[in-house]
Amino acid sequence: MQRRLKDSVETLTVETITFRESSEQLTGQLDVSIASLTAETIKAGKASDRAARRLVVLTVVPVILTAALVALTVVLAIRK
Repeated sequence: MQRRLKDSVETLTVETITFRESSEQLTGQLDVSIASLTAETIKAGKASDRAARRLVVLTVVPVILTAALVALTVVLAIRK
């Protein structure tokens, strides 16, 4: 009986150590994955900001050109 109990305790100890090592390894992998995801999220946010700035420029340019065209049309209409 004592021998079985001792074997069970040793087996349980080995399993506990294995579980702890596995848990630490998974925690390390999770930390790396979270850091990678954070970096990708930041890159996507910066890319989105650049795209928004470009969109503003691409919107403002046609508006300015349209205003110039309207102004020229008005000037020509007044001259006639």
